[in-house]
Amino acid sequence: MPEGAVRVLLLLAVLLGLPGCGEQLSAGLLQIRQAESLSIRHAAAGTRPAASGNERQAVGLPLVRDIGLAGRLSHVRLELDLTPYLHAGDMAGAGAQGGEGAPAKSLLFTQAVNGMDVYLNGVWVGGLPQSTQTDRYMWYRPLRVPLPRNLLRADGPNVVLLEISTLEPRIVISPVYVGSVSDVVKVNAIITFVGTSLADSAGLFCLVVGLFMLGAWLVSPRDPTFRFATLTSFVLALLFLLATCIYLPASYYHAWRWATYVLSGMAAWLVGCFVLSLIDEPFSRSANGWALGALLFAALAYPALGDRAQPVLDVYWMPLAFLVYVYACVRLTCKVARQPEPLRVLLLVNCLLSLICGARDYFVMSHAIPPWAVNGIWRPLDIASEPVYLSQLAMPLLLVVMAMSLIQRFRQTAQQAQRTNVDLRRMLRQRERELKVAYNAQLQGRSTELARVERDRIYRDLHDSVGARLVTLLFCVSKGVPDVLRLEHGLKGALKDIQKIISVDAQREVRSIQEVVFEYCTLLEDALAGTGLALHYAIHDGQDVVLLADVPGQTLRILEELVSNAIKHTHAERIEIRLEITDTSLGLSVRDSGGGARAAADSAGGGTGMRGIRERAARIGATYSFERLASGSLARLDVPLVMPASAGHASPAGVRAPGRRAGPA
Repeated sequence: MPEGAVRVLLLLAVLLGLPGCGEQLSAGLLQIRQAESLSIRHAAAGTRPAASGNERQAVGLPLVRDIGLAGRLSHVRLELDLTPYLHAGDMAGAGAQGGEGAPAKSLLFTQAVNGMDVYLNGVWVGGLPQSTQTDRYMWYRPLRVPLPRNLLRADGPNVVLLEISTLEPRIVISPVYVGSVSDVVKVNAIITFVGTSLADSAGLFCLVVGLFMLGAWLVSPRDPTFRFATLTSFVLALLFLLATCIYLPASYYHAWRWATYVLSGMAAWLVGCFVLSLIDEPFSRSANGWALGALLFAALAYPALGDRAQPVLDVYWMPLAFLVYVYACVRLTCKVARQPEPLRVLLLVNCLLSLICGARDYFVMSHAIPPWAVNGIWRPLDIASEPVYLSQLAMPLLLVVMAMSLIQRFRQTAQQAQRTNVDLRRMLRQRERELKVAYNAQLQGRSTELARVERDRIYRDLHDSVGARLVTLLFCVSKGVPDVLRLEHGLKGALKDIQKIISVDAQREVRSIQEVVFEYCTLLEDALAGTGLALHYAIHDGQDVVLLADVPGQTLRILEELVSNAIKHTHAERIEIRLEITDTSLGLSVRDSGGGARAAADSAGGGTGMRGIRERAARIGATYSFERLASGSLARLDVPLVMPASAGHASPAGVRAPGRRAGPA
């Protein structure tokens, strides 16, 4: 058996052993078994009760008797003869210790349910407020009444008169004891603690636990255990408040009774839901609806039928509400039999204790079991038959279960968080490895891409620059005008271009575009001399324009490719190069007198050279166009000296300035 369950059973054994010890505290208390006369009458508010001869009758004690309907004020008078229970030393006279007026004996009413006034030989000696037509009192506590020596008669009967007024449908006279003052004080303290102090404390504890569980519920709103624990605690706190309410205006009686039925039904349902949520076996939706509907039946029947429904509801509906809790306890027992966890075992013990105390409260408070006393001597076990609520005895254990469930849930949450943390760390390490692999692959791919881009650049530059020089030299050779110096000069120029192309440190062009184009044209003119291909060029003779960045180099490469295409494909006899500069643009055109068929095909996208020209033109923001003429073709490149507006302002691509560098910003 789990250690927690063993401790609980030991605690119960100690509690059950207390009655035997209590007998030593109350051995001197004697029970009064009979009242000499009883009179009951119904009177209007403010009428003082008076016994009538034909209503007087002797009755046994304790007494439970139906006297009418709820809400109607009834007056009860009861006379007790104390003569058999008194001795000469209890009265005023010689040998009395403690003074002539110090009481030696006291009366103890174990429960003054309806309140009362107590008269000894016609003199008022104690009491509790009673109900009137406008005020209702219910005292779930004992009443201790000392018997003054000077009021007791040594030579005559000593009669105690009880006057009780009540709005309840029945009168309850709990066992009455007479004994020494010290014994009565001890027993009175025990009954007050069990029947009153524990009940008030249980209601307060339920409220505090409800507030605590409310915080847990707000943190974990999806956890049904916290939800049902919170609602159960609040409902039980309200139910204890209503059940132990001492004073109530009579006009609120029906509202109080209705609220009691509602809270009783909700308490039975919520406690059952709480128990089932702890074992992870909640009510099904249909069972939940039937149970809740049956438990709230009293809340609908009582307003419709009124006080006539109260006896029927007390007899039949209360056991029905009790069965919902019994059903939850049976399922809990089956769960514990399969999985005897400490929390579930403790919850089962609490449920069994609650069932015992709840059944006892139902039968005793409905007066199905009258108060008892064995051999006329009071024992602590006699509290079980007194009309007081004992369900609060199960509350501390229930609160312990709620606290343990809260701790267990947070422990499970912490363990789950720890497992999740471990999984996240493992996933993080895996992700780091994947990212490292992806990063390395990206670096490798980036390097490969950069290498490809550089390879393409070298290819284009070789094609457009060196290739153009070689085409010119081959053209000269094909025309039969080989000149060793000219060839040497051309090859050296090609080698120089190759060095520029593959050089890591790019040389920035500082000459004006006019100088660059003019140098190219003069070199080309020298190379074509004697080949039969006439070269004509016209260069703008205005202010120098220095283009920044890579614009001069790209422009020169385009010019070389256009001339190379004209030499290779058009069979032209004349090539004309023209450089025009305006305030906003630079125009470079190449015109040939050949057929232009192959060039036209390239301009449509079929040749590698033409694609390179378009890419270079797009890179510097220029516009390339090709046009077939009646005799020959015209290729034109327009480079803007002022870039189109971007983000609200213009960026200059070139600046015309005499004698100083100018170009794009």
